[in-house]
Amino acid sequence: MDKFYELLEKSVIVSGIVTIALVGTSCYLFAIQAPIPELLGYALTTILGFFFGAKVTQEAYKRRL
Repeated sequence: MDKFYELLEKSVIVSGIVTIALVGTSCYLFAIQAPIPELLGYALTTILGFFFGAKVTQEAYKRRL
């Protein structure tokens, strides 16, 4: 449980939940062949870029040490 609170403080859990919600919403809209709003598409690409960019930066930093 301590690990959960540590990750919550770093907002890793919150950003993960937001990312999953946006991806799920986009996939649902795509599956029912509804148009995906432009704002949702922009938000999704921005958040995915930030989420995966942060992971790459963390891995690069770990390899430097």
